[in-house]
Amino acid sequence: METIENKSLTILDVKEILGNINFAEHSCIDMGWDFEAVLDYINGEEHYFIRTSFKRKDINTGEFGTGWGRWNSTPAATASETSVVMTAWVCVKLIVEHELLEGFEYHQKKVFNPHKGIEALVYPDKLPEKR
Repeated sequence: METIENKSLTILDVKEILGNINFAEHSCIDMGWDFEAVLDYINGEEHYFIRTSFKRKDINTGEFGTGWGRWNSTPAATASETSVVMTAWVCVKLIVEHELLEGFEYHQKKVFNPHKGIEALVYPDKLPEKR
């Protein structure tokens, strides 16, 4: 396997690295992943922002389509093949966890909802008595 670990990465290098990520044919989580990368700034410092798309049923419409995860970044000045691959891993891991939370049910009711806002997630001042 040829690596590009010891050179300064360009956005084209980052996209090439992301293009070489796949899931094994026998994997049950090949969700049609596709990665996107852009170069942008955080406090004046260049970062490569990476996110992934995936195929899933829409939570509201039930239509099968493409969803996008949140952007994750790695500083461009120190970006390496390893940091790009690991950032892509984080992107996938967040999506899988989100989908698990969204799909897990008890008595056919969602137990966890990653779409709730902070107001709905904050504990009340007093918790109900245990049964």
